Amino acid sequence: MAILDRWQFIAHDRIAGGKLQLQDTPGRVNTYFTTFDVDTQLGPVKLVLDDVRQYLPSHGGFLSGRRNIEIYVNGSEAPPLEPAEWQDPYFVATEIGDLLQLGSNELQVCVVSLLEPFEALSWPAYLVGDFTSVGSRLGAPAREMDGLFSERGYPHLPGIGVYTTRVRIPGELLGGSKRLILDFGEPHDCARVLVNGKEAAVRLWEPFEVEITEFLRSGDNQIAVEVAGTIANLYGKETRPAGLSGPARIWVVG
Repeated sequence: MAILDRWQFIAHDRIAGGKLQLQDTPGRVNTYFTTFDVDTQLGPVKLVLDDVRQYLPSHGGFLSGRRNIEIYVNGSEAPPLEPAEWQDPYFVATEIGDLLQLGSNELQVCVVSLLEPFEALSWPAYLVGDFTSVGSRLGAPAREMDGLFSERGYPHLPGIGVYTTRVRIPGELLGGSKRLILDFGEPHDCARVLVNGKEAAVRLWEPFEVEITEFLRSGDNQIAVEVAGTIANLYGKETRPAGLSGPARIWVVG
């Protein structure tokens, strides 16, 4: 996911008006313009807008049948906006993946008006798809990583990252008086610990330690820590740490 919140605004855009064939009508066009880079071939990518309404004005004859909002990617017209079913009912989206190109990409949102008030981009726009995002650059998705996923190409992900490892536990450490404590580092924000597929604990705050003795078996074991990021990274201007940082250890007590 990427957030587009830096736009160049052009009021009464005559060039866009010509593209929309409005030069001989009283219609006016305001344009929002931005750019971003694409480093690799991407799959589906949706452009998601918040709190705008696209429609065909009743006086469409004056406007050559044009909708009140037209979107262009690299000079090509995007499909109509549809309900996004994303976050809340006020979001709308259009698929632009097929219009992207390697290198620099140009995005124009043209807002048309004759008699009614102009629609406006009052909120950031979102690019939603399977890719990493560093600044204004979209790259290949990362399937495996360590450390904070907010620093590994997913700065706006409010979802869950899963950190897994396998450890071998000697049989002599089990079945007696010894206790095995997992210190799994520092999660941002909350975490769920699973050992061999069973939930061992949920932690929202310190201490980030869990006794896992009863979930272990002699030999090979899988430990997973699911870390949920913060939704503030989806809506805020600054990225907060999200993911799991710090080394993990198993302490043997007793």
